[in-house]
Amino acid sequence: MKRTTLEIQQIGASGAGLIIGTTRLTVSDLKQIVASAKGIVIIRGASNISTLDCQQIAASGKERVIFDFTS
Repeated sequence: MKRTTLEIQQIGASGAGLIIGTTRLTVSDLKQIVASAKGIVIIRGASNISTLDCQQIAASGKERVIFDFTS
């Protein structure tokens, strides 16, 4: 079952750690998810995101974001 951005935000806001992919989420979606998350957020497929966008996403997460550049 695919989750909406809002559902992912709500799950993260409850304190759960998240592993999310970049295939169907926009940079804006990722920023919103990371900003609302209370746990660690791992972003898979980060090679598809520009350096500037990665920096902006990281800034919204304050040390709670891990980028996976391996895939």
